[in-house]
Amino acid sequence: MKIIRFLSHLINSLLNGKSFFGLVSNFFFNFFPVLLWLILFKNASLIPVNWRPKINIKWLPYADNLCFNPLLLSSYIFYLLIILFFILPFSYFLLKINKNKLLFALLIFSCPLLNLVNYLASINQNFKLDLLSFISYVLLHLIIPILTSIYLYLFQIPGILSCYSWSLGLQNILGLITHLILPSSPPWFIHLNGINSIADYSTLGYAAGLTRIDTSFGNHLTTNGFHKSPIVFGALPSLHSAMAFLTCIFISYFSNSSFLSILSIFYVLLQWFSTIYLDHHWRLDLFVGMCYSIVSFSIIKILNHSIFNYNSNYNSNSNHNLIDYNKSNITNSNLEFSSTDTLFNYNDNDNDNDNFDLELQSFNDDYNHNNSSSSSLTAISNNENLVTIDNHNNNKITKFCSNVFANTQPTDMRPAGLRIFSGTLLESLFT
Repeated sequence: MKIIRFLSHLINSLLNGKSFFGLVSNFFFNFFPVLLWLILFKNASLIPVNWRPKINIKWLPYADNLCFNPLLLSSYIFYLLIILFFILPFSYFLLKINKNKLLFALLIFSCPLLNLVNYLASINQNFKLDLLSFISYVLLHLIIPILTSIYLYLFQIPGILSCYSWSLGLQNILGLITHLILPSSPPWFIHLNGINSIADYSTLGYAAGLTRIDTSFGNHLTTNGFHKSPIVFGALPSLHSAMAFLTCIFISYFSNSSFLSILSIFYVLLQWFSTIYLDHHWRLDLFVGMCYSIVSFSIIKILNHSIFNYNSNYNSNSNHNLIDYNKSNITNSNLEFSSTDTLFNYNDNDNDNDNFDLELQSFNDDYNHNNSSSSSLTAISNNENLVTIDNHNNNKITKFCSNVFANTQPTDMRPAGLRIFSGTLLESLFT
Protein backbone atom coordinates (compact mmCIF):
# COMPACT_ATOMS: atom_id res chain seq x y z
CA MET A 1 0.00 0.00 0.00
CA LYS A 2 2.87 2.36 0.72
CA ILE A 3 4.20 1.84 -2.79
CA ILE A 4 0.77 2.57 -4.27
CA ARG A 5 0.43 5.72 -2.16
CA PHE A 6 3.90 6.88 -3.16
CA LEU A 7 3.20 6.26 -6.86
CA SER A 8 -0.08 8.14 -6.56
CA HIS A 9 1.71 11.01 -4.82
CA LEU A 10 4.46 10.95 -7.47
CA ILE A 11 1.95 11.13 -10.32
CA ASN A 12 0.00 13.96 -8.67
CA SER A 13 3.23 15.86 -8.03
CA LEU A 14 4.33 15.53 -11.65
CA LEU A 15 0.91 16.46 -13.00
CA ASN A 16 0.81 19.46 -10.64
CA GLY A 17 -2.87 20.20 -11.17
CA LYS A 18 -2.85 19.37 -14.89
CA SER A 19 -4.44 16.49 -16.68
CA PHE A 20 -2.17 13.92 -18.32
CA PHE A 21 -3.05 15.34 -21.71
CA GLY A 22 -2.29 18.83 -20.43
CA LEU A 23 1.09 17.70 -19.13
CA VAL A 24 2.02 16.06 -22.45
CA SER A 25 0.82 19.01 -24.53
CA ASN A 26 2.68 21.40 -22.24
CA PHE A 27 5.88 19.35 -22.69
CA PHE A 28 5.65 19.46 -26.48
CA PHE A 29 4.81 23.17 -26.40
CA ASN A 30 7.91 23.90 -24.32
CA PHE A 31 10.09 21.59 -26.42
CA PHE A 32 8.76 23.05 -29.68
CA PRO A 33 11.52 25.67 -30.31
CA VAL A 34 14.30 23.08 -29.91
CA LEU A 35 12.39 20.62 -32.10
CA LEU A 36 11.87 23.32 -34.72
CA TRP A 37 15.59 24.10 -34.75
CA LEU A 38 16.46 20.42 -35.19
CA ILE A 39 14.04 20.08 -38.10
CA LEU A 40 15.32 23.22 -39.81
CA PHE A 41 18.94 22.21 -39.28
CA LYS A 42 18.50 18.66 -40.60
CA ASN A 43 16.73 19.92 -43.72
CA ALA A 44 18.94 22.95 -44.44
CA SER A 45 20.66 21.08 -47.28
CA LEU A 46 17.35 21.02 -49.18
CA ILE A 47 17.61 24.75 -49.86
CA PRO A 48 18.53 25.22 -53.55
CA VAL A 49 22.12 26.32 -54.08
CA ASN A 50 21.08 29.21 -56.32
CA TRP A 51 19.09 30.63 -53.39
CA ARG A 52 22.11 30.70 -51.13
CA PRO A 53 24.65 33.52 -50.83
CA LYS A 54 28.20 33.20 -52.06
CA ILE A 55 30.69 31.75 -49.58
CA ASN A 56 33.43 34.18 -48.62
CA ILE A 57 36.09 32.27 -46.71
CA LYS A 58 38.46 35.21 -46.10
CA TRP A 59 36.48 37.62 -43.98
CA LEU A 60 36.15 35.51 -40.81
CA PRO A 61 39.85 34.68 -40.23
CA TYR A 62 40.72 38.33 -40.93
CA ALA A 63 38.01 39.53 -38.53
CA ASP A 64 39.17 37.08 -35.88
CA ASN A 65 42.71 38.40 -36.18
CA LEU A 66 41.62 42.04 -35.98
CA CYS A 67 39.42 41.45 -32.93
CA PHE A 68 41.66 39.13 -30.90
CA ASN A 69 45.29 39.52 -31.93
CA PRO A 70 46.89 41.15 -28.85
CA LEU A 71 49.60 42.68 -31.06
CA LEU A 72 47.02 44.81 -32.91
CA LEU A 73 45.48 48.00 -31.56
CA SER A 74 42.16 47.02 -33.13
CA SER A 75 41.76 44.15 -30.65
CA TYR A 76 41.87 46.55 -27.68
CA ILE A 77 39.41 48.91 -29.33
CA PHE A 78 37.10 45.96 -29.99
CA TYR A 79 37.43 44.81 -26.38
CA LEU A 80 36.63 48.28 -25.01
CA LEU A 81 33.61 48.76 -27.27
CA ILE A 82 32.24 45.32 -26.42
CA ILE A 83 32.48 45.99 -22.69
CA LEU A 84 30.92 49.46 -22.87
CA PHE A 85 28.13 48.82 -25.36
CA PHE A 86 27.26 45.15 -24.90
CA ILE A 87 28.55 43.38 -21.81
CA LEU A 88 27.83 46.08 -19.23
CA PRO A 89 24.36 47.07 -20.55
CA PHE A 90 23.15 43.50 -20.95
CA SER A 91 24.66 42.11 -17.78
CA TYR A 92 23.55 44.99 -15.54
CA PHE A 93 20.27 46.24 -16.91
CA LEU A 94 18.82 43.06 -18.39
CA LEU A 95 20.45 40.03 -16.87
CA LYS A 96 21.47 41.54 -13.53
CA ILE A 97 24.08 38.81 -13.36
CA ASN A 98 26.55 41.24 -11.85
CA LYS A 99 25.21 39.79 -8.59
CA ASN A 100 27.02 36.63 -9.59
CA LYS A 101 30.61 37.79 -9.53
CA LEU A 102 32.03 34.71 -11.20
CA LEU A 103 29.75 34.90 -14.22
CA PHE A 104 30.22 38.65 -14.44
CA ALA A 105 34.00 38.15 -14.41
CA LEU A 106 33.69 35.55 -17.19
CA LEU A 107 31.84 38.10 -19.30
CA ILE A 108 34.22 40.96 -18.60
CA PHE A 109 37.34 38.89 -19.27
CA SER A 110 35.86 36.80 -22.09
CA CYS A 111 38.22 38.19 -24.74
CA PRO A 112 41.45 37.68 -22.74
CA LEU A 113 40.23 34.23 -21.72
CA LEU A 114 39.57 33.31 -25.35
CA ASN A 115 43.13 34.35 -26.19
CA LEU A 116 44.44 32.25 -23.31
CA VAL A 117 42.36 29.25 -24.39
CA ASN A 118 43.53 29.72 -27.97
CA TYR A 119 47.15 29.68 -26.79
CA LEU A 120 46.69 26.59 -24.63
CA ALA A 121 44.93 24.75 -27.46
CA SER A 122 47.77 25.44 -29.87
CA ILE A 123 50.85 24.47 -27.87
CA ASN A 124 50.37 20.70 -27.72
CA GLN A 125 48.44 17.77 -29.17
CA ASN A 126 48.21 14.36 -27.56
CA PHE A 127 45.73 11.54 -27.04
CA LYS A 128 44.61 12.74 -23.60
CA LEU A 129 43.67 16.16 -24.96
CA ASP A 130 42.05 14.53 -27.99
CA LEU A 131 39.91 12.36 -25.73
CA LEU A 132 39.05 15.27 -23.42
CA SER A 133 38.02 17.42 -26.38
CA PHE A 134 35.96 14.59 -27.86
CA ILE A 135 34.10 14.12 -24.57
CA SER A 136 33.44 17.85 -24.30
CA TYR A 137 32.66 18.68 -27.93
CA VAL A 138 30.54 15.62 -28.73
CA LEU A 139 29.28 13.91 -25.57
CA LEU A 140 28.87 16.74 -23.06
CA HIS A 141 27.41 18.96 -25.78
CA LEU A 142 24.47 16.52 -25.90
CA ILE A 143 24.34 15.46 -22.25
CA ILE A 144 24.72 18.76 -20.37
CA PRO A 145 21.51 20.42 -21.73
CA ILE A 146 19.57 17.30 -20.71
CA LEU A 147 21.08 17.28 -17.22
CA THR A 148 20.43 21.02 -16.92
CA SER A 149 16.79 20.49 -17.87
CA ILE A 150 16.42 17.81 -15.20
CA TYR A 151 18.05 20.08 -12.62
CA LEU A 152 15.84 23.05 -13.48
CA TYR A 153 12.74 20.86 -13.31
CA LEU A 154 13.56 19.29 -9.95
CA PHE A 155 15.18 22.20 -8.13
CA GLN A 156 13.57 25.33 -9.58
CA ILE A 157 10.01 26.61 -9.65
CA PRO A 158 7.66 25.69 -12.53
CA GLY A 159 8.31 27.76 -15.65
CA ILE A 160 12.11 27.96 -15.43
CA LEU A 161 12.62 24.84 -17.54
CA SER A 162 10.25 26.31 -20.14
CA CYS A 163 12.32 29.50 -20.24
CA TYR A 164 15.49 27.44 -20.71
CA SER A 165 13.97 25.47 -23.59
CA TRP A 166 12.70 28.57 -25.36
CA SER A 167 15.99 30.41 -24.86
CA LEU A 168 17.86 27.41 -26.24
CA GLY A 169 15.57 27.11 -29.26
CA LEU A 170 15.60 30.85 -29.94
CA GLN A 171 19.39 31.22 -29.92
CA ASN A 172 19.89 28.10 -32.06
CA ILE A 173 17.33 29.22 -34.65
CA LEU A 174 18.95 32.67 -34.79
CA GLY A 175 22.32 30.97 -35.16
CA LEU A 176 21.00 28.76 -37.94
CA ILE A 177 19.62 31.78 -39.80
CA THR A 178 23.04 33.44 -39.48
CA HIS A 179 24.72 30.33 -40.89
CA LEU A 180 22.41 30.43 -43.91
CA ILE A 181 22.63 34.13 -44.75
CA LEU A 182 26.30 34.57 -43.76
CA PRO A 183 28.17 31.36 -44.60
CA SER A 184 31.63 31.40 -43.09
CA SER A 185 34.58 29.07 -43.20
CA PRO A 186 35.76 27.08 -40.18
CA PRO A 187 39.51 27.00 -39.43
CA TRP A 188 40.00 23.46 -40.75
CA PHE A 189 38.95 24.51 -44.26
CA ILE A 190 41.54 27.31 -44.33
CA HIS A 191 44.25 25.04 -42.91
CA LEU A 192 43.51 22.31 -45.46
CA ASN A 193 42.96 24.40 -48.58
CA GLY A 194 44.52 27.82 -47.94
CA ILE A 195 43.08 31.29 -47.56
CA ASN A 196 42.77 31.82 -51.33
CA SER A 197 40.86 28.63 -52.08
CA ILE A 198 37.31 28.62 -53.44
CA ALA A 199 34.51 27.06 -51.43
CA ASP A 200 31.17 25.77 -52.67
CA TYR A 201 28.17 24.04 -51.15
CA SER A 202 29.21 20.62 -52.46
CA THR A 203 32.04 20.50 -49.90
CA LEU A 204 31.57 17.70 -47.39
CA GLY A 205 31.82 18.31 -43.71
CA TYR A 206 35.06 17.40 -41.99
CA ALA A 207 35.65 16.18 -38.44
CA ALA A 208 39.03 17.96 -38.29
CA GLY A 209 40.73 17.15 -34.98
CA LEU A 210 38.15 14.49 -34.20
CA THR A 211 39.65 12.30 -36.94
CA ARG A 212 42.49 11.59 -34.50
CA ILE A 213 39.94 9.96 -32.19
CA ASP A 214 38.73 7.79 -35.07
CA THR A 215 42.31 6.78 -35.78
CA SER A 216 42.97 5.96 -32.13
CA PHE A 217 39.85 3.81 -31.78
CA GLY A 218 40.00 2.32 -35.27
CA ASN A 219 36.62 3.52 -36.54
CA HIS A 220 35.09 6.28 -38.65
CA LEU A 221 32.27 7.34 -36.33
CA THR A 222 32.92 11.09 -36.15
CA THR A 223 34.23 11.25 -39.73
CA ASN A 224 31.05 9.75 -41.16
CA GLY A 225 28.93 11.89 -38.88
CA PHE A 226 30.49 15.17 -39.99
CA HIS A 227 30.38 14.13 -43.65
CA LYS A 228 26.59 14.16 -43.32
CA SER A 229 26.47 17.65 -41.82
CA PRO A 230 23.81 19.72 -43.66
CA ILE A 231 25.67 22.99 -42.98
CA VAL A 232 29.42 22.93 -43.55
CA PHE A 233 30.13 26.66 -43.69
CA GLY A 234 28.42 27.63 -40.45
CA ALA A 235 31.32 28.64 -38.25
CA LEU A 236 29.81 31.86 -36.92
CA PRO A 237 28.25 31.78 -34.41
CA SER A 238 29.42 28.69 -32.58
CA LEU A 239 26.33 26.96 -31.19
CA HIS A 240 28.61 24.88 -28.98
CA SER A 241 29.66 28.09 -27.27
CA ALA A 242 26.11 29.47 -27.24
CA MET A 243 24.58 26.37 -25.66
CA ALA A 244 27.34 26.09 -23.07
CA PHE A 245 27.10 29.74 -22.09
CA LEU A 246 23.29 29.72 -21.95
CA THR A 247 23.48 26.75 -19.60
CA CYS A 248 26.02 28.66 -17.53
CA ILE A 249 23.70 31.68 -17.36
CA PHE A 250 20.71 29.64 -16.17
CA ILE A 251 22.71 27.72 -13.58
CA SER A 252 24.42 30.86 -12.27
CA TYR A 253 21.24 32.95 -12.35
CA PHE A 254 18.88 30.51 -10.65
CA SER A 255 21.11 28.31 -8.50
CA ASN A 256 22.27 29.34 -5.05
CA SER A 257 25.13 26.85 -5.25
CA SER A 258 28.56 28.36 -5.85
CA PHE A 259 29.85 24.91 -6.75
CA LEU A 260 27.35 24.57 -9.62
CA SER A 261 28.20 28.08 -10.84
CA ILE A 262 31.91 27.29 -10.88
CA LEU A 263 31.22 23.97 -12.59
CA SER A 264 29.13 25.65 -15.31
CA ILE A 265 31.83 28.27 -15.93
CA PHE A 266 34.44 25.52 -16.18
CA TYR A 267 32.22 23.78 -18.73
CA VAL A 268 32.14 26.95 -20.87
CA LEU A 269 35.92 27.21 -20.79
CA LEU A 270 36.23 23.52 -21.61
CA GLN A 271 33.94 23.92 -24.62
CA TRP A 272 35.94 26.93 -25.80
CA PHE A 273 39.15 24.93 -25.49
CA SER A 274 37.71 21.89 -27.29
CA THR A 275 36.31 23.79 -30.26
CA ILE A 276 39.61 25.60 -30.86
CA TYR A 277 41.75 22.54 -30.16
CA LEU A 278 39.73 20.45 -32.64
CA ASP A 279 40.04 23.21 -35.28
CA HIS A 280 36.28 23.74 -35.62
CA HIS A 281 35.88 27.39 -34.63
CA TRP A 282 37.65 30.73 -34.45
CA ARG A 283 37.74 32.80 -31.28
CA LEU A 284 35.25 35.23 -32.81
CA ASP A 285 32.80 32.37 -33.41
CA LEU A 286 32.87 31.49 -29.73
CA PHE A 287 32.48 35.09 -28.64
CA VAL A 288 29.52 35.72 -30.96
CA GLY A 289 27.94 32.46 -29.77
CA MET A 290 28.19 33.77 -26.22
CA CYS A 291 26.52 37.01 -27.32
CA TYR A 292 23.66 35.08 -28.95
CA SER A 293 23.00 33.26 -25.66
CA ILE A 294 22.94 36.55 -23.72
CA VAL A 295 20.52 38.14 -26.17
CA SER A 296 18.29 35.06 -26.19
CA PHE A 297 18.20 34.90 -22.40
CA SER A 298 17.40 38.61 -22.21
CA ILE A 299 14.49 38.33 -24.65
CA ILE A 300 12.93 35.43 -22.75
CA LYS A 301 13.47 37.22 -19.44
CA ILE A 302 11.71 40.35 -20.70
CA LEU A 303 8.80 38.37 -22.13
CA ASN A 304 8.39 36.30 -18.99
CA HIS A 305 9.62 38.59 -16.24
CA SER A 306 7.07 37.44 -13.65
CA ILE A 307 8.58 33.96 -13.36
CA PHE A 308 12.06 35.45 -12.97
CA ASN A 309 10.84 37.89 -10.31
CA TYR A 310 8.94 35.17 -8.49
CA ASN A 311 12.01 32.93 -8.50
CA SER A 312 14.22 35.76 -7.19
CA ASN A 313 11.82 36.33 -4.29
CA TYR A 314 11.64 32.60 -3.64
CA ASN A 315 15.41 32.12 -3.56
CA SER A 316 16.06 35.32 -1.61
CA ASN A 317 13.91 34.03 1.25
CA SER A 318 16.42 32.34 3.51
CA ASN A 319 13.62 30.53 5.31
CA HIS A 320 11.81 29.15 2.27
CA ASN A 321 12.84 25.69 3.33
CA LEU A 322 10.54 26.12 6.33
CA ILE A 323 7.45 26.28 4.11
CA ASP A 324 4.42 25.17 6.05
CA TYR A 325 2.53 23.15 3.51
CA ASN A 326 -0.99 22.18 4.47
CA LYS A 327 -1.30 18.69 3.03
CA SER A 328 -4.98 18.48 3.88
CA ASN A 329 -5.70 21.27 1.41
CA ILE A 330 -3.90 19.71 -1.57
CA THR A 331 -6.75 19.72 -4.04
CA ASN A 332 -7.27 21.16 -7.48
CA SER A 333 -9.62 23.76 -6.01
CA ASN A 334 -7.61 25.06 -3.06
CA LEU A 335 -3.89 25.34 -2.37
CA GLU A 336 -2.37 27.22 0.51
CA PHE A 337 1.23 27.41 1.57
CA SER A 338 3.12 29.93 3.62
CA SER A 339 6.62 30.93 4.65
CA THR A 340 7.83 33.15 7.48
CA ASP A 341 7.66 36.15 5.16
CA THR A 342 4.86 35.59 2.64
CA LEU A 343 1.49 33.94 2.47
CA PHE A 344 0.13 32.80 -0.88
CA ASN A 345 -3.42 31.71 -1.43
CA TYR A 346 -4.32 30.15 -4.74
CA ASN A 347 -7.93 29.42 -5.54
CA ASP A 348 -9.25 27.76 -8.66
CA ASN A 349 -12.91 27.17 -7.91
CA ASP A 350 -14.10 26.52 -11.44
CA ASN A 351 -10.92 24.77 -12.61
CA ASP A 352 -10.80 27.22 -15.51
CA ASN A 353 -7.47 27.49 -17.35
CA ASP A 354 -8.19 31.05 -18.46
CA ASN A 355 -8.96 32.62 -15.06
CA PHE A 356 -7.36 32.31 -11.70
CA ASP A 357 -7.33 34.30 -8.47
CA LEU A 358 -4.14 35.09 -6.67
CA GLU A 359 -3.88 36.65 -3.24
CA LEU A 360 -0.63 38.03 -1.93
CA GLN A 361 -0.43 39.48 1.57
CA SER A 362 2.90 40.89 2.72
CA PHE A 363 3.77 40.57 6.38
CA ASN A 364 5.58 43.44 8.15
CA ASP A 365 7.53 43.74 11.35
CA ASP A 366 4.56 44.65 13.52
CA TYR A 367 2.45 41.75 12.31
CA ASN A 368 2.63 40.10 15.75
CA HIS A 369 1.12 43.23 17.31
CA ASN A 370 -1.60 43.75 14.77
CA ASN A 371 -3.21 40.77 13.11
CA SER A 372 -5.76 42.81 11.23
CA SER A 373 -4.85 43.95 7.77
CA SER A 374 -7.24 45.16 5.12
CA SER A 375 -6.40 44.22 1.58
CA SER A 376 -8.13 44.17 -1.74
CA LEU A 377 -7.19 42.06 -4.69
CA THR A 378 -8.24 42.46 -8.27
CA ALA A 379 -9.13 39.37 -10.28
CA ILE A 380 -6.74 38.73 -13.11
CA SER A 381 -6.50 36.37 -16.05
CA ASN A 382 -3.53 34.86 -17.90
CA ASN A 383 -3.70 37.78 -20.31
CA GLU A 384 -3.64 40.46 -17.58
CA ASN A 385 -0.56 41.27 -15.59
CA LEU A 386 -1.66 43.81 -12.96
CA VAL A 387 -2.54 42.99 -9.41
CA THR A 388 -3.40 45.81 -6.99
CA ILE A 389 -2.95 45.28 -3.30
CA ASP A 390 -3.96 47.87 -0.68
CA ASN A 391 -2.91 47.35 2.95
CA HIS A 392 -2.85 49.43 6.10
CA ASN A 393 0.73 50.61 5.51
CA ASN A 394 0.73 51.74 1.89
CA ASN A 395 -0.69 51.03 -1.51
CA LYS A 396 1.26 48.67 -3.73
CA ILE A 397 1.00 47.80 -7.36
CA THR A 398 2.52 44.42 -8.01
CA LYS A 399 2.96 42.83 -11.37
CA PHE A 400 2.42 39.12 -11.30
CA CYS A 401 1.72 37.60 -14.69
CA SER A 402 1.41 33.94 -15.47
CA ASN A 403 4.03 32.07 -17.41
CA VAL A 404 3.44 32.99 -21.05
CA PHE A 405 5.06 29.72 -22.12
CA ALA A 406 2.67 27.47 -20.17
CA ASN A 407 -0.96 26.73 -20.89
CA THR A 408 -2.05 27.06 -17.29
CA GLN A 409 -0.81 28.52 -14.06
CA PRO A 410 0.70 25.66 -12.02
CA THR A 411 -1.26 24.66 -8.94
CA ASP A 412 1.85 24.38 -6.79
CA MET A 413 4.72 26.79 -7.45
CA ARG A 414 7.26 24.76 -5.48
CA PRO A 415 10.07 22.94 -7.37
CA ALA A 416 9.08 19.48 -8.58
CA GLY A 417 11.66 17.82 -6.35
CA LEU A 418 10.21 19.54 -3.29
CA ARG A 419 6.67 18.58 -4.29
CA ILE A 420 7.68 14.93 -4.70
CA PHE A 421 9.86 14.52 -1.60
CA SER A 422 8.10 16.92 0.77
CA GLY A 423 7.96 15.43 4.24
CA THR A 424 10.74 12.91 3.58
CA LEU A 425 14.42 12.80 4.45
CA LEU A 426 15.22 13.96 0.91
CA GLU A 427 13.27 17.21 1.28
CA SER A 428 16.36 19.17 2.38
CA LEU A 429 18.04 18.46 -0.98
CA PHE A 430 15.48 20.60 -2.78
CA THR A 431 15.25 23.53 -0.38
